[in-house]
Amino acid sequence: SAGVPVIASNVGAIPEMIQDGHSGFLIEADREAPLVERVDWALANRGELPAMGERARERAADHYAAERNYPHLLDVLAG
Repeated sequence: SAGVPVIASNVGAIPEMIQDGHSGFLIEADREAPLVERVDWALANRGELPAMGERARERAADHYAAERNYPHLLDVLAG
């Protein structure tokens, strides 16, 4: 939601939140090489990071904003 692309492990619900190569990067957990590759890519392609971060911010606002999710959560808790 801060408009910063992330590099995250491909575990749990994280792949639902991050679109690999579009709004951030997903890598296998406990593997150093993919992390190094993604950091190297980010350093070599700094000009692409703001757009990637904006896509991440838009996705967070569209799918995970409190005003969108609180009513659903309250319905689940009430039911």
